[in-house]
Amino acid sequence: MKRATFILIAAILVAGNVWAIENTGTSALNFLKIEVGGRALGMGGAFSAIASDASALYYNPAGIAVGQKSMAMFSHNKWFVGTRLNFAGVVLPIRGYGAVGMWFYGFNSGDIKETTIYHPEGTGRYFQVNDYLIGMSYAKMMTDRLSVGGSFKLIRESILHENATVIAADFGSLYRTSFFNNMKLSFVLSNFGSMAKFEGRDLIIQVPVGRLVETEMNTYNWPIPLFFRIGASSNINLNVANMTWAVEVVDSRDAAPRLNLGIELSLKQTVFVRGGYRAGYDNNSVTMGIGVKSSLPGLGKLSFDYAYIYQPVSEKLGDTQRLTLGVEF
Repeated sequence: MKRATFILIAAILVAGNVWAIENTGTSALNFLKIEVGGRALGMGGAFSAIASDASALYYNPAGIAVGQKSMAMFSHNKWFVGTRLNFAGVVLPIRGYGAVGMWFYGFNSGDIKETTIYHPEGTGRYFQVNDYLIGMSYAKMMTDRLSVGGSFKLIRESILHENATVIAADFGSLYRTSFFNNMKLSFVLSNFGSMAKFEGRDLIIQVPVGRLVETEMNTYNWPIPLFFRIGASSNINLNVANMTWAVEVVDSRDAAPRLNLGIELSLKQTVFVRGGYRAGYDNNSVTMGIGVKSSLPGLGKLSFDYAYIYQPVSEKLGDTQRLTLGVEF
């Protein structure tokens, strides 16, 4: 039985790698791959089985039902070559009916010099790439140990005068076991949705066929990044501090399976030190982070989280950082 299980797992991993190689570079709206949250990235992105703040809206919608807390989060991501990503999410519990969440995630490229075949050095004009996601989530505790949730998302990408709009959904579950310090298990499917097809006025061109004939170029339908996450996490009481560990396997349609590992040390649930390791990624491996949480009269619990992501093969592009402000009210 053990041998058969091992052979099955090995076959799945080999098939996943072959599928990923064949599909590398075939997804559109790739800003969806860029993770959010200072706490989550400080722990290497291994967060679907923790999912305890509003960034659960991105990682695992089932997490917003745990604890029945009203939460809000604002996250800023300094990405490569001056690009920026911003996330904002709000979670509101509904007594006896679970919890709902609303969130926004946006990417901006900054100014890009416009070049053409006839003006390779630039036309003197600039344009921007703007991506955004608007999501609504719902989750409910099905038992005292199991929560399930889902998100409905409108996603849009605009490049100069061309744009593509996609409808997608996420589905997640979070289960608290009765063994190994109530270890949590997570299963999440993200970005299950329609294909992206770009349209816009710049696709209308004039073709000389004896005379100038106006025609519209036809673009392909491109899939969006589809993710499947399996995670586990648990807490260990060290007397002077509390330690949380997490591990997560991430499989996607256009990349080989990857592994995220994370650890967090907390002192009196006020000061947090985090570290993470990401295996199987092209451009990052080690992550580090810190966090502070405090209660302020009239404002609830405020938290500040910072994460630094080391990019060993992207020295010219620079490393990346996450800044996050959260509140429980």
